[in-house]
Amino acid sequence: MKLPLLLVCTCVLVVGGGAGRAQESAPAQPVIPARTVQLADFGAVPDGRTVNTNAFRHAVAALERADGGTLVVPAGRWLTQPFDLTSSMNLRLEAGATILFTTDPADSRIGAGRFRPLLLTSHAHDVMISGPGTIDGQGQAWWPEAIKFRDEANRTHARSNTSPRPRLVVFEHCQRVRVEGVTITNAPTFNLVPASCEDVTIEDVTILNPADSPNTDGIDPSVSRRVLIARCHIDTGDDCIAVKAGSAGAGIMEDLLITDCTFGHGHGCSIGSETFSGLRHMTVRRCTFDGTEMGVRFKSDRRRGGLV
Repeated sequence: MKLPLLLVCTCVLVVGGGAGRAQESAPAQPVIPARTVQLADFGAVPDGRTVNTNAFRHAVAALERADGGTLVVPAGRWLTQPFDLTSSMNLRLEAGATILFTTDPADSRIGAGRFRPLLLTSHAHDVMISGPGTIDGQGQAWWPEAIKFRDEANRTHARSNTSPRPRLVVFEHCQRVRVEGVTITNAPTFNLVPASCEDVTIEDVTILNPADSPNTDGIDPSVSRRVLIARCHIDTGDDCIAVKAGSAGAGIMEDLLITDCTFGHGHGCSIGSETFSGLRHMTVRRCTFDGTEMGVRFKSDRRRGGLV
C-alpha cells in the first residue's frame, strides 16, 4: 500500500551558489492608479449562463485608455470566454465573485492543437489579480478526453502524454506582477504560469484541483527573475509547483523564494523537467508537504537538463 507523505520542511533547500540571495531578494511591486471601474457597468450578467466576454474586454479597454486602474468583479458567477489584462491594472475579485471559463474548445482555440488561456497578460507591466474571489476553469469538461489521451500515449510510449488544452492564468514577458488572495480551481491544464517575467509576487493564493485531474500543475514559474511564492495552499493533480527554465537560449531562471506554503495532493515542489537554459538562486523554506507524492524533487533528465 502506498502511504501518503507528510513532511514539514524546517530546513532550507538552496539551489545555486550564494545561499542568501534568494532569501533576501524582494520583487518590485506593481503600482496601480487609484481609479476604479465596475464590471456590472459594462452590461455583465452574473447568472453563470450569460457569456460576459464583451463586458470584460470593454472594461479592460476602458482602463487601458485611462492609463490603468482597478476592475472590480462583484459577487456572482461571471461566465466568459478568454480575455486579456493590460498594464497598470488590478483585476479584483470580491468575496463571492467567480469568473467561469466557458467550456467550448472553439472559444479558446487559436490553431491546430493550440489554445490560449482564460486570462492572458503579455508584454505588460504593473499587473495584479487580487481579492477573495475565485477563478474557475471548469476543467471537468476537458479531463475525460485528456485522461484517454494520456493513457494511450503511455501505452504507445509517445513523446508526450499531455493533450492540448488551455491554461488558466498566464503572464508572459511582464514586469511587476502580483497575484494575491484569490482561489484558482479546476484548470483544464496548468493553473498559474508566469513565464519570462521579472518581479513576480504570488501570496496567499489557494489552488485546488482534484487529485486525479491530469496535468493540472499549480504554479509554474519559467525563465523568470525575482519571484516570491509565499503562504500559498496548493492541492492538485500534478506538480504543485514546477520551476522551469525553458529551451536553450530562453534565459535563466533565478532568484526564486518559495516560503511558508502548504502542499497537498500532487508531486510537490519540482525543479524541471525543462532546465535547458539554467536555474540558480532558489530557496524553499518552512513549507509543509501533507499527502504529497514527493517533497522537493529534481526531475530533469540529461535530455532536458542544464545548469541547476
